Amino acid sequence: MILSRMSGNILWTIDTIRELYGEKMYVNNYAFGGANKYRGLRPWSYDDGSSISPHKCGIAIDFNFAQTTHAQFLNDVLTKRDQPEFQFITGIEDFPGIDWNHIDNRNWPLVNGKPLVFGKT
Repeated sequence: MILSRMSGNILWTIDTIRELYGEKMYVNNYAFGGANKYRGLRPWSYDDGSSISPHKCGIAIDFNFAQTTHAQFLNDVLTKRDQPEFQFITGIEDFPGIDWNHIDNRNWPLVNGKPLVFGKT
């Protein structure tokens, strides 16, 4: 089963985030005509993105909310660290113009209790 290659922490995190926000979330939508296929686990042969992507290790996931923006979610993750739903997030993307959310639980120490925010220029 493919889910057995995903980290239990990342699966628990995405499930509890969905419950916390109480709205639809979108990860992969290719089966319904969408363009997103590898926003969770990526095969090692996948060559778009980093060769050592945390997605390939099963510790990252990209998603969109139906209503909550990336900026709102990023702010919540950085300012509400006492929320148990955010406890395993050690990495989050914030590239200019980003319209999705990337979270991971890479083996990276929190700095001042906050995850690594990468991509910001």
